[in-house]
Order: sequence, then C-alpha cells, then structure tokens
Amino acid sequence: MFTTFPTFCSEPHFPGHPNVGPNAAKKSIFPPSEDPPFNEIEIESTATVYNAPLIPQQTHQKLFRHVPDPWRKYATRRKMHELGGFVLADSGEKVFLKVAKGSQPPPCPNVLPISTDEDYLKRTAKAAPTKPRSRRKRQQKESVNE
Repeated sequence: MFTTFPTFCSEPHFPGHPNVGPNAAKKSIFPPSEDPPFNEIEIESTATVYNAPLIPQQTHQKLFRHVPDPWRKYATRRKMHELGGFVLADSGEKVFLKVAKGSQPPPCPNVLPISTDEDYLKRTAKAAPTKPRSRRKRQQKESVNE
C-alpha cells in the first residue's frame, strides 16, 4: 500500500498544498483496498510546447432568431391543439386565437427541421433590422386608453 509520499516531491516544490507532503496518502484518489498503478511520481521542470493554429469557436448567439425554423412554432402549436388554449395568429398582428382541446393541428412545415450546425449554416439568415422600431404607434394606443 502507498503510505508515504516520495521525498523528491515534498514541501519545497508546492508549499502549503493539501495534496503534497506527509498527509498526501490520506487524501489519495484510490480506495484503500487498491494499490495505485505507479510506485513514484516524478515532476519535470521543463515542458514541450507546440505551436498550433487557433480555431475560434463558432458563436451561436441568437441562433434561432437569425434563421427561421418553422418546426419550432409547429411543435408548440401541435401541443396547444392537444391541450387547448390560445395561440398567436399567423398574421403579423398580435392576434390570439382560441384553440379547442383535441382539435386538428395545422399541417407540417414543408422544410426539414434544423438538427445540426450544418443544417443551420445552409439556411439563409433573416435580415437584421437597420433602424429601431417606431414608438409612435404604441404611444397613440396608450393615449386612446386614457
């Protein structure tokens, strides 16, 4: 059983570290019944460093906003037809329609769902808005209610 720590890797190299020194055997990652697969640990003072090209990770910020996926909307609509409730109409206006429980869901979308990054990159992205939305329409509605 590995009960003592080798003397060449004691306090001078890692002063104050909890896993180094005479108490290291007590905090072993191996169960007491198993012997570790090594007899001693050597720490090298040098390392070999290789230069490798940096491959940046593709950002996925606002992934589902840039490329429309009609299957996301279809899944929620199908569930609402099973449970019953209110769904947003297909028109651009904010109109809600009441859906009866157990009613017929809408037909499936004609395009395949996005399941991988390759599928996402094949689709054309929606154009980002170039200017902020006007608040004039919203202010007129608020003034009518007052």
